[in-house]
Amino acid sequence: MELTWKEEKVSLDEVLEWIKSVTSATNVKGPEKIFRANDWGITAKFLADGKEVVCKIGFLPLFQTSPAIYQLLNGASNAHVPNLIKAVEKGQQTWMLFKPFYGQDLKESLSLAGIKEAAKTIASIQNEVSKKYMNNSRSIPKIEINELKPFCHTFLDFLEENYAPLWRTNTRKIAEDFRINKDKVAILGEPKTYQTLKASISQICRKLFDVNIPLSIFHLDLHTGNVVTLENGSKLIYDWEEAIITLPFFALSKLLPEAANLADEENISNDPHLLTWNAAQQSVINAYLKELNFNSESNKQHIFDLAMCLAPLIYANQSLQFIDQVGWLDDAAGFLAYDVILAFERMEELEKKGKFDVLYDS
Repeated sequence: MELTWKEEKVSLDEVLEWIKSVTSATNVKGPEKIFRANDWGITAKFLADGKEVVCKIGFLPLFQTSPAIYQLLNGASNAHVPNLIKAVEKGQQTWMLFKPFYGQDLKESLSLAGIKEAAKTIASIQNEVSKKYMNNSRSIPKIEINELKPFCHTFLDFLEENYAPLWRTNTRKIAEDFRINKDKVAILGEPKTYQTLKASISQICRKLFDVNIPLSIFHLDLHTGNVVTLENGSKLIYDWEEAIITLPFFALSKLLPEAANLADEENISNDPHLLTWNAAQQSVINAYLKELNFNSESNKQHIFDLAMCLAPLIYANQSLQFIDQVGWLDDAAGFLAYDVILAFERMEELEKKGKFDVLYDS
């Protein structure tokens, strides 16, 4: 289906004039192609004196940190992220102009090798961002390591008060509508679930705090549909609008499920202290951790597994802002259930394997 310009959201004439002023072009035509058009934004290609530029307009207040995110990224890793030309706030909208990039979405040619390269690319970007963010990210949302425990606990209190009653009384409907196991949804309605989660989070955060982990950027929605293979074979990652600064390990949250069903010839042994990743997933994790700069090589995998227990809660909290602003709150109980269940199951697995008792070198 051919996409059309959302004139009711943003005036095309105003956009054309803005592009003309930014590029100093005498003639701006377009849109030549609309890549995306939905309730939260529009992305389209224009010609400024015959040269292609891409205009991306975010309609939600959530996206107002986007210019700072891209400025930080461009200062850290130009080759692997979109190149921002100019950004401006227009009321509650955020207008950004980019240089175009060309390639094939990784999702269209899905392979384990491609996902591993994407994992290495995000690690490389994070290495550079961690060196630069201290002086360049004041307006980017940030969760420090010592803030993770209160952040997660506060979010769980919110869920218990506002969504546990729905998970308790509408269990069957939520399970059917969102294809989630009914018994798992029911667990979210039980008060003891939140007590268990908080206790586990306290232990995890204590261990994470004891390790010197450089903060970096968390894309929040890094899946293969947001990764392009460029003509030179390298990977470019786009759609950073919701990124935050926090633990870098959260970055693989969306890539690992996509890797789960891809065969891999590597024979990787199962360490009883690790979360149960299959061979394909573990190969992606290995590629990522090998590339990521970290002060303790021997503890990388253990710290990664601990962080991945928190990742679904961080994602759920941040995505709730999007759900609210786009007007999907009526379905929020279903959207949130999957991530809270995933966090609960990962923490439960760690406890069964005695992972919380593992001691780490400083």
